[in-house]
Amino acid sequence: MDGIQYKDLKTPSGYTYHYAVAPGSPVTLLFLHGFPSSSYDWRHQVKYFTAKGYGVIVPDLLGYGGTDKPTEVEAYGKTQMAHDLVAILDAENVVNAIAIGHDWGSAPTARLANLYPDRFLAFAFLSVGYYPPRPDFEIESFLAVSKQHFGYETFGYWKWFNDDSSPALIEKNIDSFYDLVYPPDPQLWRNEMAEVGKAQAWVAANKRAAPPSWVTPEERKKHISILLSGGFRGPTNWYRHRVRPFGNEEDKLIPESKYDIEKPVFLAATVNDPICRPEVAKLFTSQHAKNLTIVDFQTGHWVQLEDPDGLNKALEEFFVKVVGQSPKL
Repeated sequence: MDGIQYKDLKTPSGYTYHYAVAPGSPVTLLFLHGFPSSSYDWRHQVKYFTAKGYGVIVPDLLGYGGTDKPTEVEAYGKTQMAHDLVAILDAENVVNAIAIGHDWGSAPTARLANLYPDRFLAFAFLSVGYYPPRPDFEIESFLAVSKQHFGYETFGYWKWFNDDSSPALIEKNIDSFYDLVYPPDPQLWRNEMAEVGKAQAWVAANKRAAPPSWVTPEERKKHISILLSGGFRGPTNWYRHRVRPFGNEEDKLIPESKYDIEKPVFLAATVNDPICRPEVAKLFTSQHAKNLTIVDFQTGHWVQLEDPDGLNKALEEFFVKVVGQSPKL
């Protein structure tokens, strides 16, 4: 991202985080990316909100970009990530913050809401809504429920990402993988990614798809360079941590009294997303968020790239409302 400073900080976990930062007021926006992304995926939001005077902090999350990439699955716990993200806020002397998470970035955003609700004015979830801790998560049951409700396994590719062999194939056929994950038509996910075995078969066959209109060739080249610089062991470890016992063990430590969110919550529901389905995001988020704003976007999964103007304006409207309601400002 042009014109913005990057810093490095060794956090309480012992891992060093690489993050973009720009000071501003009246609040600082903490943008948390998903898979397979980096701080670069927030380029349109950073440009828009820094021009409006907002402060921003945009880390490469653990396993990505310039941040450390431990190979151990247990390193990818969301509780420790939450502690590390608050340490970054402390290092930057941030008092008033709003956390915004997309895709897997919604998981540490949710954990911040569980553990540090008083450090934030509000929380925003994009594509993937707020989900409370799930100490009894089991992948086969998870897939069976989605197939029962929707007629297909929405997260079947998780089983491949959980396999220790997945990073090598992804790195070998990176263009095929990129075409699948950043599709020109969201329905490619329904047909070639969602169900068990489909994503692996696509990448193994080195299949290709037309590029989406919302990623330029230059942006694609830079994004792939960022991803390959650290490989895919770290990024896929986010899935292993959830599928393997580590996620359940961590979630057991969060008391149920912390499941609900009292602070304002924004949900960007991506209407054409066949994997992170909007009705599921709305259901769980509405069950636990007491002060919820939902905005539908006629996009696939990558709302911050597919409709940056619409998302930025909707987020800004939410931020203005939050700041106006806050007794701290």
